[in-house]
Amino acid sequence: MSSSVVAQELSPLIKGRVRNTKQFVGDPISFLSDSMAKHGSVFRFQLVNGNMLGVTHPHYIKYILQERMRNFTRETQMYDVMEPFAGRGLATIADHDRWRRNRRLVQPAFHHKQIADLSAIMVAEIDRMCTEWSEYARTGQPVDLGQQLSHLTLRIVVRALFGLDPHGAYVADFARSAENANVELGRFVRMPFVPLKVPTPSHRRFWRAIAEMDAVVYAVIQELREKETGGLLSMLMNTEDEDTSERFTDKELRDEVVTMLFAGHETSASALTSAMLLLSVNPDERKRLHESVDGALPGGHAEMTDLSALSYTKQVLDEVLRLKPPAWMGQRRAVADDEIGGFHIPAGTSVIYSYYHAHRHPEFWDRPDTFDPDRFAPDAVAARDRNLLLPFGAGGHICIGNAFALMEMQLALSTIARRFEWTVEKPDLTPISSLTLNTKYPVIATLTERS
Repeated sequence: MSSSVVAQELSPLIKGRVRNTKQFVGDPISFLSDSMAKHGSVFRFQLVNGNMLGVTHPHYIKYILQERMRNFTRETQMYDVMEPFAGRGLATIADHDRWRRNRRLVQPAFHHKQIADLSAIMVAEIDRMCTEWSEYARTGQPVDLGQQLSHLTLRIVVRALFGLDPHGAYVADFARSAENANVELGRFVRMPFVPLKVPTPSHRRFWRAIAEMDAVVYAVIQELREKETGGLLSMLMNTEDEDTSERFTDKELRDEVVTMLFAGHETSASALTSAMLLLSVNPDERKRLHESVDGALPGGHAEMTDLSALSYTKQVLDEVLRLKPPAWMGQRRAVADDEIGGFHIPAGTSVIYSYYHAHRHPEFWDRPDTFDPDRFAPDAVAARDRNLLLPFGAGGHICIGNAFALMEMQLALSTIARRFEWTVEKPDLTPISSLTLNTKYPVIATLTERS
């Protein structure tokens, strides 16, 4: 990459291992924001576990994830921390050849036609939730939007993956154990100094939750093997690698299933919650959304055939994903010497990159902290570098479920906006980071059914 672009951004090492670590663990978004404001889009800082390179420029992130994907490995502490939970599925595999083999095996399950066939599942579960919300609206009972939307997206992904009743015991057991594991792992991620193998009370709760979660997943795998029917999981079981004729082992299936279940509901629920929160404090944009869906959805809910008419919903969601990308940060390690923007990167350098900050980069975004869906009007998108929005990653490792997630979110938000008004109690946009980007406080809302 050209060294002339950011020569002025090269900075001295931000020293203070203990101070930096305390700030980074407590509020990584603010730490990176402050570092970017002082030192530019590429900066070095100390943590107790070593020196890091921070990268917040979208072009440099694309360089790391796409142009030099093979030189920036996932063999990092961040992915080591995730392994007990997610194993080594597509989102966490470090070995490139194994990743390519798994990607080939998983790809047919996410073919466009396959995703389109799943739209009926999405519509049915969205309608079911809205029927429940109608009762909350009638009684005036407040709802926790984050919790409600998390239940919705989990039911959708369970039906899509397993082909099972999402209201049965399997789902309840998995949801409870996965949530417990997520909470404890989130605590560990924020303070990763005592290894998970040390039996602290929190770590014991984590391993107990993992054992319970695995018991559910392996039971479902066994059940589907005997039935030879089901959703995407059955496809994964029966897909052979065209080069080796290999199939997924049960352990590999477990890792892919847990990855898809977590990524397929946690990230979508986070984005939908952020969308409803941002619309609650931006009434003009919410009014436009209501007007757009009223015209597009005379039947009262969204189906796949309506997507092309729901362009403003898509603009809203793109702006939400710009401001509040659920998977907002990543880590890589340089295998060999490299260069970013004139900054020499020695082999072994740990790189932390942030979509959250790249999406607010003042070089590319006017009023970067302002919610403005018109940024994604067709003319604006056509005139802008398409590599500036990276909510699903970039390059070969781009999220394989991005089409599934976007369709699910567009259908859900459109139907919700067609049927309800909502008022959020004490709206607060403060983000908090655990495994995904969420709101710091629960988003509690009162619903009103629209005529």
